[in-house]
Amino acid sequence: MDFGGINPAVLVASLMVASVPIMLAAIGELVVEKAGVLNLGVEGMMIMGAICGFITAVNEGEGFESIGWRFSPQKVFDRGRLLAFLRGLDVERMKAIFITATGVFAYNLTRDALTETELDDCSESRIEIITDTINIDWVNNLTSCMVDY
Repeated sequence: MDFGGINPAVLVASLMVASVPIMLAAIGELVVEKAGVLNLGVEGMMIMGAICGFITAVNEGEGFESIGWRFSPQKVFDRGRLLAFLRGLDVERMKAIFITATGVFAYNLTRDALTETELDDCSESRIEIITDTINIDWVNNLTSCMVDY
């Protein structure tokens, strides 16, 4: 069969890679439907996630709450604004790695101090905050630290 110069193995591999996000969303929807929740907006949530370029996770246990974000590598942060945000956090602990306009930096915040370490490279920006109470404004504060290109 003639595929017009397209390698069938590459075609099948590309189709498999492209279908993984849809399959994961479908599996997630099966799980929540089993729990009795019908979510008709799975595709819309995936599109918005692609546009926004970050995901959020929330957890709680042992008297603390945690929230974290992962940002696509295309999202670059302004180091000065980011440091101002991180220094203003009143939390139990924070750890993060950010791709900034001036380089890649790792941050660690405890009740005592904020440390900053320059890194050679990273695959994405990410942050996790552990606290007594999650502040809903943090995501807006974080996204305002992004550099517009």
